[in-house]
Amino acid sequence: MRILIYGAGAIGSDLGALLSASGEDVQLLARGAQLAALQANGVTVEYQGQPSVQVPVKALSAEECSGPFDLIFVTLKSTQLAAAAKSIVSFLAPDGVMVMIQNGLPWWYFDGVESAHQGARLSCLDPDGLLQREVPLNQVVGAVIYRPVTQTAPGQIFLPKVMPPKLQIGEVDNQLSKRIQIIADLVSRAGLPTEATQDIRRAKWPQSRSRHRAISFKAHWPLTWWV
Repeated sequence: MRILIYGAGAIGSDLGALLSASGEDVQLLARGAQLAALQANGVTVEYQGQPSVQVPVKALSAEECSGPFDLIFVTLKSTQLAAAAKSIVSFLAPDGVMVMIQNGLPWWYFDGVESAHQGARLSCLDPDGLLQREVPLNQVVGAVIYRPVTQTAPGQIFLPKVMPPKLQIGEVDNQLSKRIQIIADLVSRAGLPTEATQDIRRAKWPQSRSRHRAISFKAHWPLTWWV
């Protein structure tokens, strides 16, 4: 399985280091000083109270990177996704999967399941509807991460001992599919406990209730909600 980390910041570098150390075929897409540091020294990982370790990784620029990839972990901020959407999809294999690791509401929150708001667009996350148009929803897996990693310098990350780490992943249509079980097993083996859930929306926003009963706003307003 060919794996791409799209966005090698703190979370992306951490995940890339874990997968690389476990022997997976993984590449990290980065740029600037971060790319130079990763190519020169790999990921320098410091766990609180332990000596730092260097994990060799394969880091490339967008121009050097060539797909297709079977699995893409997208670790950009939600506000960066629209600008990168076409690039991300261009690296994806026809039957590949994008795991979108962004905590909080995703642009597809009202897609994929039946509700009174089905098809509504969160305009603050997808103002021009580009994500809805360009990103094939059937190849998206949602994700929430509990791992307070910070980047201390280009190519260097720090992990404090504040909570047990966890990644939760789930299908947009809430199916407990074989592919998310495979992804959960792969990432868990690499050292990040990963749970496949049948309600990724509840994981992303714990106050939400099934079928979106907790949210009320007009379809194309900027994101506003009342619980």
